[in-house]
Amino acid sequence: MGANNKGIGVGRAIALVIVCAVTVFNIAGCIYLFHFLLTPWWIPALILLPAVVATALPARGVWRWMTGTRNVAVNLICHIIFTFPLLLCAALTINYATSGKHATREEVAVTRVYKETRYKTRRVSRKTYVRGAPYPVYFIEIRFHDGRSKDIEVLKKTYDRLSKGDTIGVDVSKGKLGMTVFDGRDLQLPERVKSRKKETYQERRRRMYREHADRVLRRKNINDNSDGK
Repeated sequence: MGANNKGIGVGRAIALVIVCAVTVFNIAGCIYLFHFLLTPWWIPALILLPAVVATALPARGVWRWMTGTRNVAVNLICHIIFTFPLLLCAALTINYATSGKHATREEVAVTRVYKETRYKTRRVSRKTYVRGAPYPVYFIEIRFHDGRSKDIEVLKKTYDRLSKGDTIGVDVSKGKLGMTVFDGRDLQLPERVKSRKKETYQERRRRMYREHADRVLRRKNINDNSDGK
């Protein structure tokens, strides 16, 4: 009897770990996909909420075993916390994956160009990790015609070409589930923009060296022409 209870406890612990991991993964997936969603987030949330509540009754036995209690409120809360991000992440993924076929190009304004410093993780022992070397991550903030703003991570070459006030093009489309999204990977940049970045010390040194070499070459050519005459 004791061994049986011990086995049930181990199985319950493993199941809870899996549920927590899946929940965290789904929440992270929802946060990521919300960056590309132009449809108000509460619309798919309200549509899915009845489905989440409706599945609570059939799944009550699973949650009773997993939580070890018959408390209806506790089991219902656990069910909502797990099922709601699961269904929402699945819906957002399907919609985003099926979008882009009939995309339209929309002009948006660049309202901010900025970068953040992040840090790599460095392993110092088997179970110990510390903050490693820093590295920059580049972003732009864009504003659509209806006033919605979105932040997009971009490459450094895109960051170098853009400044506040520029206008760029993004592809906007609907997925199979009817939600509108935009493609943050394919940006139409202005053909000619001035770099907003000041040249670095190394760039200034290289420029000054090239200018000096050009002056020396011009003097040499003038002297050669004078000697020829």
